[in-house]
Amino acid sequence: MTSQEVALETALRILADQQNRETIWCLEEETTDGVASYDELIKYIDSHYSEDQDQEEVRVQLHHVILPTLEDANLVEFDPRAETVRYRPDPLVTDILESTEQWDDNEREMLDKPVDDTAQAIHTVETQQTLRRYRTAVEAVPDGVFILDEDGTIELANQSVASLLGMTIDEIHGQPFTTFVEAGVFDETIIEWYLESVRTMLSSENDCEEVRYETEIRPTNAPPRLVEAHLALRSSDDGFRGTVGVVRDVTEQRTRERRLATLVDNLPGIVYRCKNDQGWPMEYVKGEVEELTGYSPDTFSQDEGHFGTHLIHPDDRGEVWTAVQTALDEQESYEIEYRILTKAGETKWVWERGQGVYPDDDRVEALEGFITEITDRKRRQQELQRQNERLRKFANILSHDLRNPLNVAQARIQLAQQTQEIEHLDDARRGLNRAFELIDDLLTVAQQEQAISDTEFINLEEIANECWKNVKTPDAQLVTDCDQSIQADPGQLKRLLENLIRNAIEHGGADVTVTIGDLDRGFYVADDGAGIPQEDRKKVFEPAYTSNTKEAGFGLDIIRRITEAHGWEITVTESEAGGARFEITFGSRQNQ
Repeated sequence: MTSQEVALETALRILADQQNRETIWCLEEETTDGVASYDELIKYIDSHYSEDQDQEEVRVQLHHVILPTLEDANLVEFDPRAETVRYRPDPLVTDILESTEQWDDNEREMLDKPVDDTAQAIHTVETQQTLRRYRTAVEAVPDGVFILDEDGTIELANQSVASLLGMTIDEIHGQPFTTFVEAGVFDETIIEWYLESVRTMLSSENDCEEVRYETEIRPTNAPPRLVEAHLALRSSDDGFRGTVGVVRDVTEQRTRERRLATLVDNLPGIVYRCKNDQGWPMEYVKGEVEELTGYSPDTFSQDEGHFGTHLIHPDDRGEVWTAVQTALDEQESYEIEYRILTKAGETKWVWERGQGVYPDDDRVEALEGFITEITDRKRRQQELQRQNERLRKFANILSHDLRNPLNVAQARIQLAQQTQEIEHLDDARRGLNRAFELIDDLLTVAQQEQAISDTEFINLEEIANECWKNVKTPDAQLVTDCDQSIQADPGQLKRLLENLIRNAIEHGGADVTVTIGDLDRGFYVADDGAGIPQEDRKKVFEPAYTSNTKEAGFGLDIIRRITEAHGWEITVTESEAGGARFEITFGSRQNQ
């Protein structure tokens, strides 16, 4: 027997004697400090004991039998000489005595018989104690609580259960739960679930302490409701004693969950809950997961570190970790932008907002947040930054480089007016022409932002000769060594060749020889001038670069933009004659 059972058996053997019970009742009820005299006890026992006994006989029994028995059980201590008794309350004994007030006649008779069937007596006491303890507790619980005996009869149910069923507590108590199946409140499948659940919990092969079930109920005079029930066995070492259950109405909760699921599925991004580890192990991930990443949601939930080790761009992982941890240290939300690598290897930009989930202390239990794609927005931002930088450079040119030729023209015109010498007007004309050239170059650079759309096949030799005529080349010579046709925008290709020819003449001299010829996949423009120093060859295509420190140049920047717009590449090297050689090579989309 367990220690609890031994204590119960001892208490029951003491309480089996009515005089013992009456003595304890007297000490419990008739004394204020737990101390009573023999006379007080004798009077109380005599008035409550049914047998006709002389008070002296009661005194003898009290002195020699009752009090020694109670003292052996450590319930009292008495002084024979002073004939006083001090009571030592025992919670178990008190609990049993109070329980008897709610027992039926058969149960109460258990205490008046010799305690031969100790197990039955203990079971009776435990049952009444349990129900009495539960009755007060369950009424304070908002969820429905019920207790079924081993036959499936309802021993106890609170008002929440009654309300769910559309009945009163009196209509529920003492009814087999199968009654509600017959009445149509529950579906018949609940009986199969209950029996299978009990077998599962009782089986030694299963470590199952609780089972859960969700079903629809049809209360009396009320719409159907969705309820969730949790069932457990009643604690006992003597076999099956019944079950204890909790039931709650989850109708509104499930409705909200469905609405939330629909909302999440329609969000333009990902909703997640993850652990605060560098791999960001996902506990929950929903939304446009596959659309954004190329991976299924199961990939992140099953492979705990996949999000951090595969999805986040390697160059951004450190910054993401630092930003999140900094926010968590301050218990603040975080907003971050970073790149991801999709399953197909595509780089995308995403924006994420999240926060830590904290239990009762400062420990971070998890992270919850939302991720959405911002690739288009980032591209627009980068394009805007590039345009702003270009405008800044244009403004600098307009305020400095364009002012120089205009100042020259203005000064020469003033001199011509003052001296009446017309040659000053030639210098003014050259200054104005240079200003117009700069303006044309600025407009050309701006126009290069437009994508190439209309292309056609153009004979390279023919367009080279045409461009040569459009550039002033008094003593220069053109040599063509080409017989291919190029798929290009005619106007843009003409501007490219004219700028290369003009650049050769300006830097190679008036008598320079310019050669245009074929490459394996492209063409080249070379001259026999002074060439471009090795250290300057990577800078020549930068906006406003020039070897002339007094003036800005846009010719090579224009050339670079035209080649990029066509999907070509341009490089500069040294020609066979020691001058400059510009090589334009075609991309994979170029057709010849």
